[in-house]
Amino acid sequence: MKILLVRGSSQPVNSSFYNLQEIGLARALAKKNIKCDIVYINSEKSMKKETVYTFKDVSVDIYWVPGLRIFKDAIYVNLFLKGFFHDYDIIQSAEYNSIMTLLISLLYRNKLIVYHGPYDEGRHKKIYKLFDILFLNLIRKNTKFIFTKSILAEEYLRQKGFKNIETIGVGLDIENLRDKNNESDEVLFNKDNFKYILYAGVLEDRRNILFILEVLQIILKKKENVKLIIIGKGEEDYVKKAFDYAEALGVGNSIIHHEKTPQKEMYKYYMTADVFIFPSKMEIFGMVLLESMFYGVPTVSSYNGGACTLIEHESNGYIHKDFNKKEWASRIIEILDNENIEKLKQKSKETILAKYTWDTIADRFIEKYRFLASHNINVRKDKSN
Repeated sequence: MKILLVRGSSQPVNSSFYNLQEIGLARALAKKNIKCDIVYINSEKSMKKETVYTFKDVSVDIYWVPGLRIFKDAIYVNLFLKGFFHDYDIIQSAEYNSIMTLLISLLYRNKLIVYHGPYDEGRHKKIYKLFDILFLNLIRKNTKFIFTKSILAEEYLRQKGFKNIETIGVGLDIENLRDKNNESDEVLFNKDNFKYILYAGVLEDRRNILFILEVLQIILKKKENVKLIIIGKGEEDYVKKAFDYAEALGVGNSIIHHEKTPQKEMYKYYMTADVFIFPSKMEIFGMVLLESMFYGVPTVSSYNGGACTLIEHESNGYIHKDFNKKEWASRIIEILDNENIEKLKQKSKETILAKYTWDTIADRFIEKYRFLASHNINVRKDKSN
């Protein structure tokens, strides 16, 4: 069985990034003796092939393909003209409302699986509305099965009339992570005198950075020995605005900011952190939630795609549906003062290991792949008769 994962986004990617979802899934499939290739957009004029992983004799190959760019979408015209898709038993496309998903559903509908993440139309609302007017009925008819990355994404698609949907989440490639349980005393900062709150991600309005600073101000009025670690960068104007605001709130001296940290060193920050916070206004999933929970860091998150899928409130983490800074501050102080939180930490890690590694998630994909591949064989036999 041969699988092809098609990323229909016009946004370029870097194959060296440790957490590309297509590569994580393809690696897990290779370890289960299933050949899986990937299509990403190439800014150059010619198609290139890159082998990024090999397990025994099964390779994961990326095809870097030139594509037409229309709004957020890439269209790989040459792949259709060359019959590239004929060699694959299953074609997996990202997002129901991409042009590549539409074209694949028209030409290879019996091979199509969609792996959908968004649950909010955001700034592309008018474009998505037009897409639905023109193509929603056709996509619904031709899509055999949809996996979603979150419960919110599943609800979003059911409201649009889709069926045969299963929420599967997103996987963590734990082979690329160092487990803090195997390390000794590798913390970055003084743990005797301070408690540490960690945020990791882009510094932007969607991630609610100013809200984090306001929460920190409330916490510091009640607990002076607290530091906020921020890992990430953003647009220059927004970053300046955020740190000017921190100074205005009087919390600037309590912030440790590192713009970029190699992934192999991130475990040290999780090992140092007493609590991880993620008050994103909207998040398709959020890989950092997977990481923080894997490392057993008590996690406080807004109600977003990843959190509502991963977190069972007060069992393996905490979800706040509102952005009430006093409530967030109280929750964080409660965690910082609670020395008997080991059960929550352990359950947090167990959740990821049991359900949200790529190796685990790959098994659920394989079940549907085999069903569709078998169906395709039956379709070909029927047509030949």
